[in-house]
Amino acid sequence: MTPTISTSRSRAGRITRTPAGYDVEVTGGALFRAPVVVNAAGAWGDVIAGLAGARPIGLVPMRRTACIIDPAPYQVADWPMMNDMAENWYCRPEARTKLMVSPADETPSHPHDVQPEEIDVAIGIDNMQQMLAIEVRRIERSWAGLRSFTPDRGLAIGFDPALDGFFWCVGQGGYGIQTAPATGRLVASLIAGNPAPEFADVARLVDPARFQGRKPV
Repeated sequence: MTPTISTSRSRAGRITRTPAGYDVEVTGGALFRAPVVVNAAGAWGDVIAGLAGARPIGLVPMRRTACIIDPAPYQVADWPMMNDMAENWYCRPEARTKLMVSPADETPSHPHDVQPEEIDVAIGIDNMQQMLAIEVRRIERSWAGLRSFTPDRGLAIGFDPALDGFFWCVGQGGYGIQTAPATGRLVASLIAGNPAPEFADVARLVDPARFQGRKPV
Protein backbone atom coordinates (compact mmCIF):
# COMPACT_ATOMS: atom_id res chain seq x y z
CA MET A 1 0.00 0.00 0.00
CA THR A 2 1.05 3.60 -0.44
CA PRO A 3 1.08 5.38 2.92
CA THR A 4 -0.31 8.86 3.41
CA ILE A 5 2.59 11.05 4.48
CA SER A 6 1.91 14.16 6.51
CA THR A 7 4.23 17.14 6.73
CA SER A 8 3.72 17.22 10.49
CA ARG A 9 5.70 15.10 12.91
CA SER A 10 4.53 11.54 13.36
CA ARG A 11 5.30 9.20 16.23
CA ALA A 12 5.35 5.43 15.95
CA GLY A 13 2.44 4.11 17.97
CA ARG A 14 2.42 0.44 17.12
CA ILE A 15 4.87 -1.90 15.41
CA THR A 16 3.46 -5.29 14.45
CA ARG A 17 5.43 -8.25 13.14
CA THR A 18 3.76 -9.86 10.12
CA PRO A 19 4.67 -12.76 7.80
CA ALA A 20 5.83 -10.17 5.26
CA GLY A 21 7.78 -8.01 7.70
CA TYR A 22 6.37 -5.19 9.77
CA ASP A 23 3.37 -2.89 9.94
CA VAL A 24 4.20 0.45 11.56
CA GLU A 25 1.27 2.64 12.55
CA VAL A 26 2.05 6.25 13.34
CA THR A 27 0.10 9.10 14.90
CA GLY A 28 -2.47 10.36 12.45
CA GLY A 29 -3.34 6.83 11.34
CA ALA A 30 -0.83 6.33 8.52
CA LEU A 31 0.35 2.75 8.11
CA PHE A 32 3.75 1.80 6.71
CA ARG A 33 4.68 -1.73 5.64
CA ALA A 34 8.21 -2.97 5.04
CA PRO A 35 10.22 -6.18 5.31
CA VAL A 36 12.78 -4.47 7.57
CA VAL A 37 12.49 -1.87 10.32
CA VAL A 38 15.58 0.25 10.92
CA ASN A 39 15.68 1.51 14.48
CA ALA A 40 17.53 4.83 14.11
CA ALA A 41 15.51 6.58 16.82
CA GLY A 42 18.44 7.96 18.81
CA ALA A 43 17.47 8.49 22.45
CA TRP A 44 14.21 6.65 21.76
CA GLY A 45 15.99 3.53 20.44
CA ASP A 46 15.05 1.27 23.35
CA VAL A 47 11.48 2.62 23.29
CA ILE A 48 11.09 1.69 19.62
CA ALA A 49 12.61 -1.71 20.33
CA GLY A 50 9.97 -2.29 22.99
CA LEU A 51 7.18 -1.44 20.55
CA ALA A 52 8.53 -4.03 18.13
CA GLY A 53 9.01 -6.70 20.79
CA ALA A 54 12.81 -6.55 20.87
CA ARG A 55 14.88 -6.52 24.04
CA PRO A 56 16.43 -3.13 24.94
CA ILE A 57 20.20 -2.83 24.77
CA GLY A 58 20.57 -0.32 27.61
CA LEU A 59 20.80 3.00 25.79
CA VAL A 60 21.46 5.98 28.06
CA PRO A 61 20.52 9.42 26.67
CA MET A 62 22.86 12.16 27.91
CA ARG A 63 21.99 15.84 27.78
CA ARG A 64 24.52 18.07 26.01
CA THR A 65 24.20 21.86 26.19
CA ALA A 66 25.53 24.53 23.84
CA CYS A 67 25.17 28.25 23.26
CA ILE A 68 26.21 30.93 20.78
CA ILE A 69 28.13 34.04 21.82
CA ASP A 70 29.65 37.04 20.06
CA PRO A 71 33.42 37.03 20.76
CA ALA A 72 34.00 40.54 19.35
CA PRO A 73 36.44 42.19 18.98
CA TYR A 74 38.14 38.87 18.23
CA GLN A 75 37.98 37.53 14.68
CA VAL A 76 37.38 33.82 15.14
CA ALA A 77 36.66 32.50 11.64
CA ASP A 78 40.05 30.73 11.47
CA TRP A 79 40.23 29.62 15.09
CA PRO A 80 40.48 25.89 15.78
CA MET A 81 38.14 24.05 18.09
CA MET A 82 39.43 24.44 21.65
CA ASN A 83 38.87 22.60 24.90
CA ASP A 84 40.66 21.71 28.12
CA MET A 85 42.21 18.34 28.87
CA ALA A 86 39.57 17.57 31.50
CA GLU A 87 36.85 18.19 28.87
CA ASN A 88 35.00 20.67 31.07
CA TRP A 89 34.21 22.90 28.08
CA TYR A 90 34.87 23.39 24.41
CA CYS A 91 34.24 26.08 21.82
CA ARG A 92 34.50 26.38 18.08
CA PRO A 93 33.75 29.00 15.41
CA GLU A 94 30.15 29.22 14.27
CA ALA A 95 28.88 31.20 11.26
CA ARG A 96 32.38 32.69 10.93
CA THR A 97 31.89 35.52 13.46
CA LYS A 98 30.43 33.66 16.46
CA LEU A 99 31.56 31.03 18.92
CA MET A 100 29.65 27.98 20.00
CA VAL A 101 30.42 27.19 23.63
CA SER A 102 29.51 24.04 25.55
CA PRO A 103 30.21 22.78 29.08
CA ALA A 104 30.68 19.32 27.51
CA ASP A 105 28.02 18.05 29.89
CA GLU A 106 26.78 14.46 29.89
CA THR A 107 23.74 14.42 32.15
CA PRO A 108 21.79 11.13 32.13
CA SER A 109 18.25 11.78 30.99
CA HIS A 110 15.19 10.09 29.55
CA PRO A 111 13.97 10.36 25.94
CA HIS A 112 12.16 13.69 25.62
CA ASP A 113 12.36 17.09 23.93
CA VAL A 114 15.21 18.26 26.12
CA GLN A 115 15.77 21.95 26.90
CA PRO A 116 18.95 23.71 28.06
CA GLU A 117 19.43 24.39 31.77
CA GLU A 118 20.62 27.91 32.60
CA ILE A 119 23.17 26.57 35.08
CA ASP A 120 24.79 24.41 32.39
CA VAL A 121 25.07 27.39 30.04
CA ALA A 122 26.63 29.45 32.84
CA ILE A 123 29.11 26.68 33.69
CA GLY A 124 30.22 26.41 30.08
CA ILE A 125 30.79 30.16 29.77
CA ASP A 126 32.59 30.36 33.11
CA ASN A 127 34.90 27.45 32.30
CA MET A 128 35.75 29.01 28.95
CA GLN A 129 36.43 32.42 30.48
CA GLN A 130 38.92 30.89 32.90
CA MET A 131 41.04 30.08 29.86
CA LEU A 132 40.15 32.73 27.28
CA ALA A 133 39.93 36.50 27.76
CA ILE A 134 36.54 36.81 26.07
CA GLU A 135 33.93 39.06 27.60
CA VAL A 136 30.48 37.51 27.17
CA ARG A 137 27.87 40.25 27.17
CA ARG A 138 24.92 38.07 26.30
CA ILE A 139 23.92 34.60 25.18
CA GLU A 140 22.55 34.88 21.65
CA ARG A 141 21.04 31.39 21.60
CA SER A 142 21.18 28.23 23.65
CA TRP A 143 19.93 24.70 23.14
CA ALA A 144 20.38 21.14 24.33
CA GLY A 145 20.27 17.74 22.73
CA LEU A 146 20.41 14.09 23.73
CA ARG A 147 23.53 12.09 22.87
CA SER A 148 22.76 8.41 23.32
CA PHE A 149 25.32 5.88 24.49
CA THR A 150 25.31 2.10 24.63
CA PRO A 151 26.68 0.40 27.77
CA ASP A 152 30.19 0.24 26.25
CA ARG A 153 29.81 3.63 24.51
CA GLY A 154 30.26 2.02 21.09
CA LEU A 155 27.92 1.98 18.11
CA ALA A 156 25.17 -0.63 17.87
CA ILE A 157 24.60 -1.47 14.20
CA GLY A 158 23.13 -4.70 12.91
CA PHE A 159 20.13 -7.00 12.92
CA ASP A 160 18.63 -7.93 16.26
CA PRO A 161 19.80 -11.45 17.19
CA ALA A 162 16.33 -12.53 18.30
CA LEU A 163 13.91 -10.56 16.11
CA ASP A 164 14.06 -11.11 12.36
CA GLY A 165 14.01 -7.98 10.25
CA PHE A 166 14.62 -5.56 13.13
CA PHE A 167 17.79 -3.57 12.50
CA TRP A 168 19.59 -1.41 15.08
CA CYS A 169 21.41 1.81 14.20
CA VAL A 170 21.90 3.61 17.52
CA GLY A 171 24.50 4.65 20.08
CA GLN A 172 26.24 7.34 18.03
CA GLY A 173 26.93 9.39 21.16
CA GLY A 174 28.74 12.52 20.11
CA TYR A 175 30.14 11.08 16.89
CA GLY A 176 27.08 10.75 14.66
CA ILE A 177 28.12 13.41 12.15
CA GLN A 178 31.69 12.15 11.85
CA THR A 179 30.68 8.51 11.46
CA ALA A 180 27.59 9.09 9.30
CA PRO A 181 29.11 8.44 5.83
CA ALA A 182 30.70 5.13 6.84
CA THR A 183 27.70 4.17 8.99
CA GLY A 184 25.36 4.72 6.06
CA ARG A 185 27.41 2.43 3.82
CA LEU A 186 27.64 -0.22 6.54
CA VAL A 187 23.90 -0.14 7.24
CA ALA A 188 23.02 -0.37 3.55
CA SER A 189 25.38 -3.29 2.95
CA LEU A 190 24.18 -5.27 5.97
CA ILE A 191 20.50 -4.81 5.12
CA ALA A 192 21.17 -5.78 1.51
CA GLY A 193 22.88 -8.93 2.75
CA ASN A 194 26.08 -8.06 0.98
CA PRO A 195 28.45 -6.59 3.59
CA ALA A 196 31.46 -4.90 2.09
CA PRO A 197 34.74 -6.73 2.90
CA GLU A 198 36.26 -3.60 4.44
CA PHE A 199 33.48 -3.59 7.04
CA ALA A 200 33.94 -7.20 8.20
CA ASP A 201 35.84 -6.40 11.41
CA VAL A 202 33.78 -3.30 12.13
CA ALA A 203 30.49 -5.18 11.76
CA ARG A 204 31.54 -7.61 14.47
CA LEU A 205 32.58 -4.82 16.81
CA VAL A 206 29.31 -2.90 16.52
CA ASP A 207 26.93 -5.90 16.44
CA PRO A 208 24.07 -5.26 18.94
CA ALA A 209 24.15 -8.94 19.91
CA ARG A 210 26.94 -8.09 22.36
CA PHE A 211 24.39 -6.45 24.64
CA GLN A 212 21.90 -9.30 24.57
CA GLY A 213 23.94 -12.23 25.77
CA ARG A 214 24.75 -13.61 22.33
CA LYS A 215 27.97 -13.72 20.40
CA PRO A 216 28.12 -11.46 17.32
CA VAL A 217 27.87 -13.39 14.05
